[in-house]
Amino acid sequence: MKRISLLLLVLGVLFLSCKDLTKSNIGKEVVSKEAKTEKKSKEEGKIYRLPPLPEHIYHDIYKYSDYLDVLFEDLDFSMSQDNNASIRSFLQNINLKRTAALNTACEPMGHVSFQKNGQSIIEADFYHEPGCYYFIFYYENEQPMFSNSMSETGIQFFKNLKSQSFKPRR
Repeated sequence: MKRISLLLLVLGVLFLSCKDLTKSNIGKEVVSKEAKTEKKSKEEGKIYRLPPLPEHIYHDIYKYSDYLDVLFEDLDFSMSQDNNASIRSFLQNINLKRTAALNTACEPMGHVSFQKNGQSIIEADFYHEPGCYYFIFYYENEQPMFSNSMSETGIQFFKNLKSQSFKPRR
């Protein structure tokens, strides 16, 4: 009887110590640990991953988004698009087939918001510098939830924007 009680106690402790990885908390534990880490140089930055943007969310953005707002951190301009062709063209900057290795030392180039009828569908920070070509998506509870690499089209698009006559703010 004592052995059964002891076995049940051990199993109970093991069961309670396990963490449930549901859709609502995927990546949160990793991100919260990274938020507590002080910033380091790119060479010393912590590398972590988030799951890729699910295709059904990408297709919802593609199908329903009627407004795109892009804000840049270091450039003196922003972009807004309100036609489907331009929004869909911007979506080509996202590589759906590759998730990204995220580096805590990288700084975002800007932020994009996809909207429908004035309501945000999803938002993302985008990164464009050597070793840091990716999007981090924020969904529902404003926590980083998904990440995807930037496509070659996206890398070239943002490179062209940087090389134009716009002067950095810094």
